[in-house]
Amino acid sequence: MKNRKVIIGITILAIFIILFGWRYYTINKQFPPAEVEKYKFNEDIYIDKIKYTVIKDGIANVENSDDSKLYYVKVLIENTDNKDVDVVISDIELIFGNEAYALSLDYLIKFNGIGNVYTMKSGEKISVTIPYDIYKENIPDNNLDNIMKYVKELTFTKYPKKIVVEL
Repeated sequence: MKNRKVIIGITILAIFIILFGWRYYTINKQFPPAEVEKYKFNEDIYIDKIKYTVIKDGIANVENSDDSKLYYVKVLIENTDNKDVDVVISDIELIFGNEAYALSLDYLIKFNGIGNVYTMKSGEKISVTIPYDIYKENIPDNNLDNIMKYVKELTFTKYPKKIVVEL
């Protein structure tokens, strides 16, 4: 009787492992890992008929607390389509270490006079300063003065193609 319970338990466990493995395989076959496309400063990136060019980064001279600094990236954006297109600025995400940062909407409006979603006319070109609050506890050495020394990435898309600019 005891051996029968053990055999049934092992059989159920084996069936579960086989089903889990089959499901893992089929999902990974259906959704393969993202293809990574990397760019550098001043290289043109085309995404859905919008051209992006990252031209500058730095620390903004604003009143910050002792626990954070305002890091910014200046991006030239051009609508190459023959119709108006909405550009969602918050889709551009900063990856710093293991942290992902969303833009600071208050400073985006203050620096550029535009909100998160901007409708670009056909052929229009704009320069946008995208600000990100960097916090001391997210930096490996807790020293905000070392922000510019670390490797950072600006992510424009994530899937199926991950488009990244190395800063």
